[in-house]
Amino acid sequence: ALRAKTQFLAGRNQAALEDLTTLAGLDAERTIDPESAQAYQQRGGHLRRLAAELEGTAQARVLDLATDQLRKALKRGGPSAALFDNLGAALELQGRLAEAIEAYSQGLAQPEQHAKEHVKFYVKRGWACTKLEDQYKKALADFSQAIRLDPRDAEACSGVSYALACLKVPAVGAAAGKNKI
Repeated sequence: ALRAKTQFLAGRNQAALEDLTTLAGLDAERTIDPESAQAYQQRGGHLRRLAAELEGTAQARVLDLATDQLRKALKRGGPSAALFDNLGAALELQGRLAEAIEAYSQGLAQPEQHAKEHVKFYVKRGWACTKLEDQYKKALADFSQAIRLDPRDAEACSGVSYALACLKVPAVGAAAGKNKI
């Protein structure tokens, strides 16, 4: 992973992708086909996490590669909650919020999830909606749904408070049912 990061910083994208393919094989404890959906998904996830550590043009370049890898995984028949989670996060880092919201929505639609996964997607989609200033009601709905699934989720509770503040609705009145949204 560190060598791949160094390769990206040096502008050697192909060498970095080869390192990430090797890393994906190590994660899977076997050699994987570099053209498989799994390889694209693994590389895309590593790239998304790596991009969060970078800045400026290096980050932009790695995010472009991450979204490209994740979209190729989708085309090769690899839809999964993890893939949509990584794709949404990469798109969000790129400022492509409407696309990120769509990716999180597709993640919610994946059948293999547990309630905890749904909470994560509702929270992520809610925060992405708050970045689009006309989407606070949608954000509030997502955070509220996350709380219905897990009333102890602190991030969802914070999100409800934030969305209510952005909507200029007093949280106390909203909790008591005095203000309808």
